[in-house]
Amino acid sequence: MPANLYKRGETWWARFKVRGIEYRRSLRTSVRKDAEKRLEALRKQVEGEVHFGIVEPRSFSEAATHWQDHATADLLPKTVKRYLVSLKQCWPWLADKPVQTIDSATLREMVKARRIQGATTATIRRDLSAISAVLRYAIDEEWMEEVNPTLAIRSKRTMRERHDPITLPTPESIALVVAQAPPRFADAIEFARETGMRQDEIFGLQWRQVNGQEVTITGKRNKRRVIRISRKARKLIDKQPEKLGCPHVFRHSGDTRWGSPSARFGDISRRAAKKAQKAAQEFTPFRFHDLRHLFAVEFLRAKRGTLYDLQMILGHDSVTTTEVYLDHVTADQRVAATHGVSRRVAHG
Repeated sequence: MPANLYKRGETWWARFKVRGIEYRRSLRTSVRKDAEKRLEALRKQVEGEVHFGIVEPRSFSEAATHWQDHATADLLPKTVKRYLVSLKQCWPWLADKPVQTIDSATLREMVKARRIQGATTATIRRDLSAISAVLRYAIDEEWMEEVNPTLAIRSKRTMRERHDPITLPTPESIALVVAQAPPRFADAIEFARETGMRQDEIFGLQWRQVNGQEVTITGKRNKRRVIRISRKARKLIDKQPEKLGCPHVFRHSGDTRWGSPSARFGDISRRAAKKAQKAAQEFTPFRFHDLRHLFAVEFLRAKRGTLYDLQMILGHDSVTTTEVYLDHVTADQRVAATHGVSRRVAHG
């Protein structure tokens, strides 16, 4: 096989240099013989364009490929993975377009189509962040003008995130889910309700982050915070067996980190729903993230601290985000939360 050919999925791609500049192009075929023929034709085309001083348009797919290979070293692996998922979702609208032609109108059409598909505002914002990263790379390479069209789209009112209504899991529903979960995963579920930590923070928690009744967390945008946990939460940590060479607290029974907690929780929840249906029990489906909502509401209802205390525990950038929980408390509890009239009892 020629060294200038390689596969991405089922499609053959060309990779070659002309005057020291590397070019990568999709050959739009899964047949090797066709790819070899197209490779030579493509190379001659590019050589001619370079010789006569013609600047060839770069497609978004090419820009994305170069971005992935050369511009992701400073990003966290999970960020790169998330961006690649977003780019895959947007591929049908952007892949073959020259980067110079991608403008606000193009992105608005894509956003409209993604909404019809059922994508939430939060998901679309993540998609635009990924597209923006690729276009910034294209600007740096002088493949397009220094105008990033995603900035105009993301600044519009229409892209303001609309949060889904908060669903508070019932104790009965939580118990049914816990009963269907493997023991260590069940402990993580209980820990979520007890601490209000995010799913990624819980399944990424390492022993070095635990110090007595305190846990040091690195949350969104690498923001660090220290929270005091309840006695029950500490007992859940103590139940987990430490394993040399495995730093994570809540891990798989095979002593590895849970690979896809969201998918696992979904499977567990579906099993709980089926069991409840057979037993004629009431069951209200909920997400793992809803346990964080439940913690926040119970914190305010019990008057454990002010809204600002809760903001620090949850790691919200602004107290405005935390204020959503005031809709789930009584007038008396609201006064305690917003004016500091609190019993300030310890967690647990």
